[in-house]
Amino acid sequence: MARGSHPQSRNKVLIHVLDDIARDNPSKIFAEIPNSPTTFADGFRKVTYQELSNAVNGIAAHLERGLGKGKSTETLAYIGLQDLRYVILLLGAVKAGYSMLFFSPRFPPLAAATLFRQTGIKTILISNPRLPFLAPILEQHPLQELGIPDLQALLDTEYPHYAYNVSFEEARNQPFITVHTSGSTGFPKPIIATHDWVASIAEEIYLEPPEGYMSTLKPLFDTKIYFQFPFFHMSFVIGNVILPLLTGTTVVYPPAGVPPSATSVAEVAEANDISLIALSPLTILQLHQDDKLLDRIAARVPRLLYSGGDIPTAVGDALSKKVHLANAMASTECGIYHGIVPASLPVGTAWHSLGFHPASNVTFVQREGDIYEAIIRRTENKHTQPIFRIFPDKQEYATGDLYRRHSQLEGLWDHQGRNDDMLVFASGEKFWPVDVESRISQHPSVSEALVIGTGRQRAALLLELQPTAGERTTKETLDEVWPAIEATHAMCSPAARILRAFVVVSDQERPFVKTPKGTVARGPTATLYAAALAELDRAATQRGVAAPESAVEISTGGVQL
Repeated sequence: MARGSHPQSRNKVLIHVLDDIARDNPSKIFAEIPNSPTTFADGFRKVTYQELSNAVNGIAAHLERGLGKGKSTETLAYIGLQDLRYVILLLGAVKAGYSMLFFSPRFPPLAAATLFRQTGIKTILISNPRLPFLAPILEQHPLQELGIPDLQALLDTEYPHYAYNVSFEEARNQPFITVHTSGSTGFPKPIIATHDWVASIAEEIYLEPPEGYMSTLKPLFDTKIYFQFPFFHMSFVIGNVILPLLTGTTVVYPPAGVPPSATSVAEVAEANDISLIALSPLTILQLHQDDKLLDRIAARVPRLLYSGGDIPTAVGDALSKKVHLANAMASTECGIYHGIVPASLPVGTAWHSLGFHPASNVTFVQREGDIYEAIIRRTENKHTQPIFRIFPDKQEYATGDLYRRHSQLEGLWDHQGRNDDMLVFASGEKFWPVDVESRISQHPSVSEALVIGTGRQRAALLLELQPTAGERTTKETLDEVWPAIEATHAMCSPAARILRAFVVVSDQERPFVKTPKGTVARGPTATLYAAALAELDRAATQRGVAAPESAVEISTGGVQL
């Protein structure tokens, strides 16, 4: 894996990597951004390394004028339109002696305020136009505000060079960026990624695969990629900042004023010459539901990558027949895992599977039945895995990611979900519900399915229906979906089998709570429907839970059971 024209970036602050490339190869393309905020059809502006470095100089000087020179200990908050300013701010803040926190617009004001208190945020950077959801957040937690220039001005104005005379050894333990967890089990938690963490990622991605294997990261090198991940997420930091600076990859950006969708993926595939598109599981599911969109993408882009959660086997199998589909495992704390697969593995097979580079030192500990949790143990050689740059006092780290051994390919594992998904019934019996939820969610009338069981005597099911299902009564839709639910009984112990008396259908006023990654937040969603579940338990007990046909449509505060 050659670095091409890129400098040796091991143990080098990314600011210096950027400025070195801007000096030595100023016309090299860093990113392509749409000319229009609403469509790809108007073409793209190619942003060079020289232009990016200049814009970073400009924003660093802007921050110093407005806030004074930072001391590398203060964090600034930002949320804005999803454009190149996220990269400019991240790197410019470091130059000016600050670091950035990009936070999710999906957080309620209390969650955002809690995150600000945890990270000591005093200042928020504001773009024009001002985003409307900021008002309730700042009412909950007032902050000093500093406006920032628009993207066009940053790219077109010539700024003096802003020197960053800090060596890697001086900067290594200073924050590069603060990101946050998804908040799927409560309030989001801040994670500080240092420059040393970035250096460890650089080491990780350039590890040579063992003989007979190929790296799953190699397709990300020195190519053109479209990442459809939230800009506040660590996936953005890795895909839009770290990978381009370290590997020469060019990233294509979305229109800043259009929310991500499967349709926009097809549009960018047709508007640009892209080698790989990286998507969330939600968008993968949308493509599975629309063959025309998938065909438009497959005709132009040879590879799709998904990350941020699991997808149903039937969905992945269908997509892999049309495009090379692969699973990229990553996490907020660990960064992107260096996956390996046998070099002889035919393209399009084992899309769900990967092995882990030996230097990552990932071991698997049995949790329940054939479900294993990935554990990272600190290595004794020169390469220290990124997770131990976040938690330097730990000797091992339980990832929370659950896997099954591949049924045929030795050394490969299939990701199955998170240990947060594991249910523990009142009896102490454990049950992993993701297979059941995946099967039920494949029904065309179902948007999401969530099995509830922890602390209960038997499982209950929360269903969120597709909008088109609203044209029928809840009972009619449940009659239609019930065979799909009943078909999962063969996969379940008696306590885990869903009886019809234990199905709750959500209402439009209370949609399932989603994490910033777009996946269902199990705990908060269960809490949202706790009263409905309690009423369901009382009603079912009165009528006798043994008979599946005993369920009748009953109302509990707008929720149809």
